Amino acid sequence: MLILFFNIGGASNSVENDSVVEPIPKELYREQTLGIEQYIGGSADGYGSSIELVEGQVAPIIPDLKIQTPVSCHAFTQKYYQTHRAVDLVSDCSLSVFSAKTGVVTFAQYTSPIGYGNKIEVNHGGGLYSLYGHLAAFEVSVGDFVMEGQKIGTMGSTGDSTGTHLHFELISSSVRINPELYFR
Repeated sequence: MLILFFNIGGASNSVENDSVVEPIPKELYREQTLGIEQYIGGSADGYGSSIELVEGQVAPIIPDLKIQTPVSCHAFTQKYYQTHRAVDLVSDCSLSVFSAKTGVVTFAQYTSPIGYGNKIEVNHGGGLYSLYGHLAAFEVSVGDFVMEGQKIGTMGSTGDSTGTHLHFELISSSVRINPELYFR
């Protein structure tokens, strides 16, 4: 089995280890900017992404993972469930959107009027990504290194949205997981 390591600014490292179960075949991987491993093609909305999602897999539980809530003073407008593998958040004190964890921006652009609209994806290493949808504005670009809690955008209502909010996804090894389980 192939294990990939997060390595900003350098070459990818890999080792063979038969004791590790690999959920994604190694042929789906490729190296991108800054040596961050990304998945080829694909997206949840079909309009561009740095993440290949695998549907139908059981979402893994990640022990000891903690992430910052990406908005201040938040309330949920929609929670994670079978057909909505994300959380939708609103805030009554700020429209700022913050990186949930330290990482590298792998995607930051408008996707489609029927999808996420303005979307940012951040690679946190180890197969962990966060996705921020329906943004009004970007504060980052592809390739930017972002710290946990750094402002990366502004909440909005672009794409397939019924009002100003943040659509937030957490993706581990190509499977969307419930971010609410990992908020501090």
